Amino acid sequence: MASTGPTTGTSHCRDDTPDANRGLVVLHDVRGSSIDPSSQDGFTSKVGIDATKPLGGDPAMFDKANL
Repeated sequence: MASTGPTTGTSHCRDDTPDANRGLVVLHDVRGSSIDPSSQDGFTSKVGIDATKPLGGDPAMFDKANL
């Protein structure tokens, strides 16, 4: 998604949010940690995020953050 204004913390987060229909995988009823309090009989849900840089993506959008 293209940014439409100056990059602030809020607009930057909004603009970089992945499309949940394309970038997320949710697996239900998979074995989880035995100490996870949200699991039911050791089974839970897990999320995978596709963070692959698009081939035609602007390299400046994928610079490593310096904290």
